[in-house]
Amino acid sequence: VSSMFPFFVLGFLLRKHYVLFKSYVEIMCIVTGTSFILMSLFWDINWTCYRLPIDLLENTWIENAKIFYRLIIGAVGALFIFSLLHIIYEKVEKLRFIKIVNWLGRHTLAIYLIHYFFYWIHALPKCSTGNILMDDFVIAPFYTIIVLAISMGVIKVLKLNPYLAYFSLGERIS
Repeated sequence: VSSMFPFFVLGFLLRKHYVLFKSYVEIMCIVTGTSFILMSLFWDINWTCYRLPIDLLENTWIENAKIFYRLIIGAVGALFIFSLLHIIYEKVEKLRFIKIVNWLGRHTLAIYLIHYFFYWIHALPKCSTGNILMDDFVIAPFYTIIVLAISMGVIKVLKLNPYLAYFSLGERIS
């Protein structure tokens, strides 16, 4: 957990200075993306393990440099992903698909609960062709869309009654 503290601080600072982040998001995406690619060229797979707690005074300077490098490349990668996702979201937020994804995101807990209920009453049939590619790339996405559509319908029905919506979905009673 202590190795995640710098990333918590990074997220806190991005949230606190969101207006500044938003004004420089394109530049930040280019700089951090380029830096991340260049830093990845010098990455060694043996550096991925964190040894906790980190005692900087007892490590050699090489080990401390690796620790610092891991933190920097992690922060640069996180900033790159944050800025890239922000740019993508600004470009596609008006699309109907994004509105559906936002609605699904707001109702994730309800979808999980309804999905579990379907699973519990054995309402979801097993769909397997035996062909891994067919199952993973055709059957599973189709099956997922059907389950999500049914879940969306159940959520809309539950929202018709404010008390059902309150007790099953956590909606406020108005």
